[in-house]
Amino acid sequence: MAKDYLEPNRTVISRSSSIAHQLFRFASRIVSLLVLGLVLSITVELLMVIFVRPEIGAAHSRLLVEKESYYLDGISTMNPFVSDGDEWVYVSLASLNHWMFTGFMTVYLESIVMYVEIIINMINVFVLRVCVMLFSFPVYGFCAVVGISRGLVNRELRKWGGGRESSGQFHLWMNLVPLGFAGSWIIYLSWPGSLNPNYIVMPFAVFFGWMLMLTCYRMKKYI
Repeated sequence: MAKDYLEPNRTVISRSSSIAHQLFRFASRIVSLLVLGLVLSITVELLMVIFVRPEIGAAHSRLLVEKESYYLDGISTMNPFVSDGDEWVYVSLASLNHWMFTGFMTVYLESIVMYVEIIINMINVFVLRVCVMLFSFPVYGFCAVVGISRGLVNRELRKWGGGRESSGQFHLWMNLVPLGFAGSWIIYLSWPGSLNPNYIVMPFAVFFGWMLMLTCYRMKKYI
């Protein structure tokens, strides 16, 4: 009796630990993606300044900050889920810049002020680009809804039409789904120049919805 009573509790605990483990893995992947984008953007900009355009210095990174601010203003005004616009982003960046420029970095690194300014500017660009990608989530959501609904309809047609199963294709499309989301983040966050986010978001959002459609289409007919 005691053994039968403990079995459901063990099942619940194992399921809870599995869910917590999956959430931790997802959060760690998101953090790793953001850190990778930040490191790549700073590294590329420093390499360009040192080897390609040393005469420009930090002017290019300042221009990137202005361009990304312009793109963020355009996207935030069209996003229905952002009520107060992007004011909080600029307030946070102003506080960050004040701390970096007046803090210990400028005290101990006066000999390489230009490189410090480049790093700070690229951090600003990184934050602005992350906000741009966050404000573009409705595009991914729309493509995901369209792709899933279309894929499920095609799956039902295949089910009642006697179509063949293909687990290989199902796993192929399912493994390509994260690429449609993570690929846009990596490319846009680490892009060395100024780029309209529509050129990155729209193709990858369509690819994301397309992979979801093919994944749902190739699901097993009987679950």
